[in-house]
Amino acid sequence: MRIEIPTKSYTDTALDFAYKLKGINVDDYICLVAKMQWVRPFSMLYMALIMKSFREKNKTKAFEFEPDFSAKGFSYATNMGFISAISKDLDSKYDHAMALGNDNYIPIHRIDLSKAYRENRVQKDKILDMGDIIEMESRKLAIVLSRNNEEFKQLMTYIIREMIRNIYDHSQSQTAWACGQYWKNDDKVEIAICDEGIGILKSMKMNRIYRDLVTNDLEAIKLTLNPGVSQAYGKKKTILSNEWDNSGFGLYMVKEVCKYLNGELTVASGEDFLTINSSGIKRTGHTYFNGTAIRILIDTSKEINCQELIDYFVCKGEKIANKCKYAFHTASVPSRGLMSKSKSI
Repeated sequence: MRIEIPTKSYTDTALDFAYKLKGINVDDYICLVAKMQWVRPFSMLYMALIMKSFREKNKTKAFEFEPDFSAKGFSYATNMGFISAISKDLDSKYDHAMALGNDNYIPIHRIDLSKAYRENRVQKDKILDMGDIIEMESRKLAIVLSRNNEEFKQLMTYIIREMIRNIYDHSQSQTAWACGQYWKNDDKVEIAICDEGIGILKSMKMNRIYRDLVTNDLEAIKLTLNPGVSQAYGKKKTILSNEWDNSGFGLYMVKEVCKYLNGELTVASGEDFLTINSSGIKRTGHTYFNGTAIRILIDTSKEINCQELIDYFVCKGEKIANKCKYAFHTASVPSRGLMSKSKSI
C-alpha cells in the first residue's frame, strides 16, 4: 500500500492526514511516499509521530520509504529531522536524514525528562525539582527562537515550560517531542510540542469531578483552555502545597499570549483538534493522535515586557476562575513567571 505524505503540509492538512490514516488497513506492505513541497515545524513533527505510530501498529508489515530529494521542501524536512523521527533505522539509509539545527530553528528531537533530571538535578550545590529541570530545558529551546531578544526569551521559556510541565504532570509520559522555527522576514515563531501519552480526555476523566463534564476529546480540549482547570483539582483541593504544583493555568496563559501576539494556538488530542486565532475565533475538526500535540504561532515584532504580560493574564484568569466551581482560583507560583529568576539557577 502506497501512502503519500501531503505535498503542502499546512496545519489542517497534517491534522486531516492523521484522521484519514486512522481508517487505513494494511494488507501487505507500506510504502511511504514523500514529495514534500511546503512544510512547517508542527506539521512535520505531527506527521512524523503519526507515521511512527502507524509503523509500530503494523510492525509485521514490510516498510519502504520513497523520498523525492528534488522536492522543494524535502531538504528542509530532513534537516529538521523528519525522517529520523519516523524511524531511527532510516538514518543509516538516508544521509540527508541528519537533523542539523542552526540559529534559526530547532530540529525535531525527543526530550527525555527522566534522563535530564538524573543528569542535571544537582546545580550549584542545590538539589533541583523536576520543574526546575523542565525550565532549564525550555530555556535552551527559547534561546534559539528568541533571537537575542531578552523579553521574548523569557516569554518563550515560560510558554515552552508550561507545555512541557503539563506533559510531565498529566500525560503519564516522561518524554516530549519538540521543534521550532524563527522566520526573520515575517518576525514569526512557530513551536511544536507533542507527547505520546494518554491524551487530554483520559487525563481529565481520571478526575471524578470532571468525569461527567467531558464526553469527547473536543469537550476536554475546550475545558482545559479555561483558567484553573486541572486534572489535579480536588485531589489537592484549592491549596497548592508545593511550589511546582499544577494549578491549571498553563494552556489558558499560552492561549492568551498567542491571541495578544497576533498568533494561533492549536491543540490536538485523540480524535479532535481546536485552533484559536488572534481574534479568538475557534476552528475545530477531526484528527487522530494518541497523545497531545500543541502548535504555538506568535508574532515577535511587538515590543513586550514579559512579566507585565504574564501578570496581566494571570489577573484576568483568576477573575474568570473565581466564577468557576470546579477550578483552582489562584494561579500557582510557576504560572506567575519564571522560577529561575528567583532561584538563581
